Amino acid sequence: MIKTGKILYEFGNITSETSDWIPILKAGYVPAKDKDITIEDLQNILLAFQNKALGNNKEIPVVLTHEGSTAYGWIKDLRLDSDILYALIEWNQNGEAVIKQKEYRYVSPELYYDLKGYDKQEYPVVLFRVALTNTPALDLPPVEIEKQEGKNSALISCSYSESFSYDDKERENLHKQAEKREKQWGIKFKEDGNLTPPSEYAKTGATNPTDYADPVNFKYPIHTEENCKSAFKYFSKAENRDKYSPSEQKIIWERIIRASVKFGYHPSYDPNLHSNLPTEVKKLMDGYEKKEENSMDEELEKYKKLVEEQNQKIEELTAQLEKVTKEKEDYEWDKKINELLENGNILPAMVDELKAIKPESRVEFYEFLSKQKLFNTKTENFEDKVVDKIDEEIKEVKERIHKKLGG
Repeated sequence: MIKTGKILYEFGNITSETSDWIPILKAGYVPAKDKDITIEDLQNILLAFQNKALGNNKEIPVVLTHEGSTAYGWIKDLRLDSDILYALIEWNQNGEAVIKQKEYRYVSPELYYDLKGYDKQEYPVVLFRVALTNTPALDLPPVEIEKQEGKNSALISCSYSESFSYDDKERENLHKQAEKREKQWGIKFKEDGNLTPPSEYAKTGATNPTDYADPVNFKYPIHTEENCKSAFKYFSKAENRDKYSPSEQKIIWERIIRASVKFGYHPSYDPNLHSNLPTEVKKLMDGYEKKEENSMDEELEKYKKLVEEQNQKIEELTAQLEKVTKEKEDYEWDKKINELLENGNILPAMVDELKAIKPESRVEFYEFLSKQKLFNTKTENFEDKVVDKIDEEIKEVKERIHKKLGG
């Protein structure tokens, strides 16, 4: 029984101060809802409560059935221990009465999903209220009236875990034991790990570390065939598996599979999850050889397709490279032609013909033309020079004709 937070009341003189820590939600699969409650969900519920997401003055009521609205108690505080969420409930007279008379024996939380709180933060899940019911969806123990020895008093309780009763010395010793298990099994103790076997599993016989696929954190019990199937199912989910390193996952997978086989159950092989396991372990799984062969064929086809795509890409890039290279060569050749033109090594009429010269011949042409000098562009105007030369030739012809004609 949780040994903190309890306030007694007297039989026959019920007060409004009766309260105790009651488990209201735990991580795990909920068959009636076909839904998984995760540790992260519990952490988000606690965070929303602590941040007063429903409002500074909004207390969370305990109502009679999910259709009720009258409060039979009020939640004063929440506390998360391992994978169980506890509520400190202050019951009123009506709440104490229905529990005492065993009219209602179980609690059932009501949750809001994806809620924007009064603090304007987004919360994935928020506790709205808790209902007293006789048809709970969760596997939680009943709320009971406990008689106190030697006293005419009792308290409302709901035994589920002893974890709150550890004193500092006991908790320190449990952590030391966890450290020893870390070294023995090669798995780290996690923030949401269990220091002792959870009571819900311990009562079914899972009391030793070897009864769990994760023997360090007492998670994923594998002491029965049904538990092995559940462990395989939950560890196949990324949100559960990703809490562990690859080497830790390998250890846990192997323990689940080997334990399953002992009960005659052979889990199905999935190359995406189990390819890193030892071959001897994979051979214990249904469909390993066939899926491994198919997986290799699929892998081969995948790489063939990848090579084809890469070759096509290389061809496209090569064509692009050739295009850019030609553009650059043409640009550089145009610059050299302009240089030859400006230096008087070629005539304007030669430009188009020079541009058509193939790249492999350009260097030879450039070296040859750069040594020629048709005119000096820096001291003479080409067109004027041509006109002057023609005029001079005409003058010489006239003089020769004049001499031959005798004056």
